[in-house]
Amino acid sequence: AFSPCGQTLATGGGAFTVILWDAQTGKAELMLEKLTDWVTSVSFSADGARLASGSGDRSIRVWDTATGALLRTMPHAHDSLVSWVHFSPSNNRRLASAGYEWMVTKQWDVDS
Repeated sequence: AFSPCGQTLATGGGAFTVILWDAQTGKAELMLEKLTDWVTSVSFSADGARLASGSGDRSIRVWDTATGALLRTMPHAHDSLVSWVHFSPSNNRRLASAGYEWMVTKQWDVDS
């Protein structure tokens, strides 16, 4: 996923890591490594300050994109792997997610 400003690219996958890349240079800027399973989806908040990641371990994590700090973990957010996460384009606290179990969609306030 690209950040709203287009300067940062976030990727995830089987290495249990999310990497934030400088989209211009291709240089890895931050590695977010407090994951316990493969990364299935990533999404930036509208202001680019947060990144959400969904995982095969059924959890959602929210990260600070400036420091790489883990801000929140929502363990067992779904009954199966988290197939996608997406921040609202108009609210930096609102996150939607879907699990692989019948594509159940949930909404979250990442600050509560």
